[in-house]
Amino acid sequence: MAPDESGGEAGEGGAGGGPDWAAMFAHKGDYAAQLEKFGPAPDYGTPGTWYWRGQAGTKGPELQPPEGGGGGAGGERPAPADRPADVFYVHPTSYLGSLWNMPIDEAECRRATEYYVACEASAFNGSCRVFAPKFRQACITAMGYPAEGKLATDFAYADVRKAFEHYLANDNQGRPFVLASHSQGSLYAIRLMLDLSLIHI
Repeated sequence: MAPDESGGEAGEGGAGGGPDWAAMFAHKGDYAAQLEKFGPAPDYGTPGTWYWRGQAGTKGPELQPPEGGGGGAGGERPAPADRPADVFYVHPTSYLGSLWNMPIDEAECRRATEYYVACEASAFNGSCRVFAPKFRQACITAMGYPAEGKLATDFAYADVRKAFEHYLANDNQGRPFVLASHSQGSLYAIRLMLDLSLIHI
């Protein structure tokens, strides 16, 4: 059974075995009062701030495609150095916790996030090196409250943009790249496209 967005098995959580929808979508309180709880901004030059940063592997976004399912012959995929492009992937909402924005070291939703990264970003591993940053995403509740939602998504976007700028400066080296995203991540990918004129590439 695939994990639900809480990071547990679908069907776990609330009364009767289902998610606790009331708690999930409840207002999270005063935004400004929570700022320190979101933790420091990620330093994208240090380990642990990326789900994947262009390396080879056999798990996550480097899952090998099945026989005849893409990539090279026999389900193989090229080594990252042999791929003609990169993908910068921004994952969807996976945090359903009690804060407006998720601290980077939050463990509760890690399984769900890694599931998205593996299932979605791996679609590109036949042709692209994969770059998937961690960021202090907005909680799902933020999508239903305009004032706090704007604060939370602006906050998360600042991390995504910082990660993208770090990728351009340190990893891209003039290679073609694709922006890929899903759900909340697409809010930030669209903003990156709109802001590209402000980023020197």
